Amino acid sequence: MKHCLLPLSLFLYILQPAHADLILSGTPCINEQRPIFDKRYSALAEELSKALGEPVHYVAPDKGMGYAKKIREGAYDILLDGPHLAAWRSAKGIHQPVALYNLPLTFLVITAAGDIQSPQQLVGKMVCIQPMPNLSSLEFTQMYTNPAQEPSLLPVEDYGLMVQKILSGKCKAGVLNAEFYTQKLDHKTQGSLHIVYRSAPLPGQVLTVSSKIGADKRKELAERIIHADPAKDELVQAMNRVTANGDAQFNTGWVAVKPENLRGLDSLLVKDSYGWE
Repeated sequence: MKHCLLPLSLFLYILQPAHADLILSGTPCINEQRPIFDKRYSALAEELSKALGEPVHYVAPDKGMGYAKKIREGAYDILLDGPHLAAWRSAKGIHQPVALYNLPLTFLVITAAGDIQSPQQLVGKMVCIQPMPNLSSLEFTQMYTNPAQEPSLLPVEDYGLMVQKILSGKCKAGVLNAEFYTQKLDHKTQGSLHIVYRSAPLPGQVLTVSSKIGADKRKELAERIIHADPAKDELVQAMNRVTANGDAQFNTGWVAVKPENLRGLDSLLVKDSYGWE
């Protein structure tokens, strides 16, 4: 009776553990229809697959505390989201930063009421904000150090709807992205609103990866993204489509992440908990 002998190379291959595909995900806070958001991230997964030479699949993020839980469990290998979230992952040793979107975030506090001149006058009043853990919302709540003297907060995911609620009086004020205000609101609407606060520039979104992507490959990916022409590189274009408000900024590039870019931002999540402590 003859024994069937496997070639040594095939035998060793079978003994190797199955290589799972890389999983891409991103911020659970969006202000547009989910199908559009998911489509843009799926396109980014395709470009990352080409860049890394291995399959990358997009998985829609869990919302709220579910997002933090999945990150802790190592469910996501590549994430593109807010700098405070990237800072938290980096501080916990869960992910390493790759590149920073070179378009800082500035948020505005706007109101339709002429009697409101500063955020301090919003204590006890209804204010529309992006759902937590949006960075602008967390920064806004930092203005009020006394829990007994805070505005009432109404989460509104869509900026357009937020403006409607402000103009109708359902919210006394709202916290929104300055880019949305300048690029999406017509002059008539802007004329009906008052800017009572403008934040200092905050870091843009950050791409991070888990240890599943080795140091050499991570460095190679960073070098490509940072030195690419954003108007010509398809990977960078795909990344740009899922940043900011989902609008492609083809002339905006990415830069290396320095420690000072993220320093202290993770404390915003820890302070207000939301499952990130």
